[in-house]
Amino acid sequence: SYSATARGCYERGDYRRAADAYGWAEQRAVALDEADALAISTVNRAVCLLADGKAEEARAGVARALADGRVTKVRRTELLAAGARAELALGHLDEADGLSAAALALEPSNLLRAQVVLVQSGVQVAKKDPAAAATALSNGLTAKDWARLPEALRAEAAVRRAEIAVAENRPAEAVKRQDEAAAL
Repeated sequence: SYSATARGCYERGDYRRAADAYGWAEQRAVALDEADALAISTVNRAVCLLADGKAEEARAGVARALADGRVTKVRRTELLAAGARAELALGHLDEADGLSAAALALEPSNLLRAQVVLVQSGVQVAKKDPAAAATALSNGLTAKDWARLPEALRAEAAVRRAEIAVAENRPAEAVKRQDEAAAL
């Protein structure tokens, strides 16, 4: 299947081919008129495109999928989170903040909440407000919640905490957090 091919390419670091395979999965979902299948493929393709430095392409795909009103709440939340990541990567801070707020309003699972608060904290780091970035990062997630999340998200959170420490001129804390991310 296209998705299996895409996953294999992604795991090998071939993000462009993974994005292409998820693009084929998107086309199949459109042909079958399956809104949620399109949403899943679009989110996965966006992850690949972002890893490949193609944030504008990711943003455009997410916008197309979000336009379908039949997308379920969970899939819409995933799309909003992916869209927020794309907007942050493009430096569109207000758009990233708006999409992440919309995702949080849908009361996401901790997995999706973590992705969203990482965007919100990234927005605050970009705005040079480390205190707000730290607050955003802890929005609705305890240390125990973070410990249960996948290593990739925990590593991203550690990197974000390092960025916050740098912004607060705390180099020792920044190094500690970078080491934590590397260990994951």
